[in-house]
Amino acid sequence: MEENKAGTKPKSQLNMRELFMIPNLICVFRILCIPVFILLCVFAAINNDINLVWGGLAVFTVASASDIIDGKIARRYNMVSGLGKMLDPLADKLMHVAVLMCLAFALWYIHWAFVILILVKELLMIVLSLIFAGKGITIQANMLGKVGSAAVSGGVILAFFTALAGEPNVQNPIYVTVTVILSIALAIGYGAAINYLYQIVQQLKGFKIAKEQAEETEVDKSGVAEEAVLAEVVPEENQLINENQEERGSSAEKYSADAMAFAEEETDNG
Repeated sequence: MEENKAGTKPKSQLNMRELFMIPNLICVFRILCIPVFILLCVFAAINNDINLVWGGLAVFTVASASDIIDGKIARRYNMVSGLGKMLDPLADKLMHVAVLMCLAFALWYIHWAFVILILVKELLMIVLSLIFAGKGITIQANMLGKVGSAAVSGGVILAFFTALAGEPNVQNPIYVTVTVILSIALAIGYGAAINYLYQIVQQLKGFKIAKEQAEETEVDKSGVAEEAVLAEVVPEENQLINENQEERGSSAEKYSADAMAFAEEETDNG
């Protein structure tokens, strides 16, 4: 999809017909993987079944791989769409939030503080995407966000193996490594969020400038039109004034002639 030029307010980026494009269908598949993953993790915690944990890891791995595939297909076959630009980061954020919540509150493989901090950022980005997508503002993923997302994915995948090294605590080397990776990913993620906010501010400024320019153009057009009307009306008014003056002059001459004739007639009668 051709990007909108700066300062030009685009139409809404959402078109539901784009849902059936292959990259967008893959995004939908990734979203549908989320409830499956949640169920596997919950039942793994209830039944203390490590096999269900591996099943959850498999679902997450497939979903993560689909994220790479849909991007390559979209770029290679020119299937980039406005709906896809919203669905792709939305699917990533929902998957990450679901995985982190399961690992923290069901399996206890990561600290709950990471979930809270990442959840706040992801919810903020989801809300902003939904609010501004229908107003022509596109919040596109940037390299910083991709690196942060990859770091989260790496930390999450490693967290699934926490139980192999014992209880999830500071004496567990896998638990400690996951904590370090997620800390770095969190810092990168908030940097990406700031960049997204900057994108929104810049696009809003562009729309404001475009609106002001459009209003100035309308004012200029109105001024030109008014001058054109005056150019047509003034000569007509001048012509009417001249005609009225001529009529008055003729009437005055006629009145003087009549008065003189009447005076002569009175003189003759006298």
